[in-house]
Amino acid sequence: MESLNELIDLYLRSNTSLFLSGLDIVTDFDPTMPKIYPDINHFERDALTSDIMHLIIELSGEQADAKMNDRSMTKLRYGTVFVDGIQYLVIDHDGNQIPADALTKLNRILSAIGAGEKISTLGRGGNYRAAYHLVDYGGSISIENTSGEYHVSTTVEIPLN
Repeated sequence: MESLNELIDLYLRSNTSLFLSGLDIVTDFDPTMPKIYPDINHFERDALTSDIMHLIIELSGEQADAKMNDRSMTKLRYGTVFVDGIQYLVIDHDGNQIPADALTKLNRILSAIGAGEKISTLGRGGNYRAAYHLVDYGGSISIENTSGEYHVSTTVEIPLN
């Protein structure tokens, strides 16, 4: 069995140079993250493991897009926290903040997807596609501008069922 930490680490080891080259990638994993996912190196994936891997792929693609559009972005951090039966994945970067109106619209759509609404995910809809991978598990995604070393934070909540 593996934890969310190990799924992220596997993705990063397999794809960092392909999608995220030129970034300083930092990990900050919670060591208490439970090992609930089948060993993906032995192709024993269940639906949840596949959905979480696809979520990581989609969100990482969004970070790669942000880097291409924002030459100031130099750091990307993948972090996890386990609190009260909820796994949190937080992806932060130090590029430009998202304009307030765009951020409000993005979070409104992510919330609607979490509530079961069907939203088009064509084109640059990686955040939306990622959100659809959480619907069956009661999870959610939100994005916020932050201050300090990192300027934009994507937070994923994955409850244990």
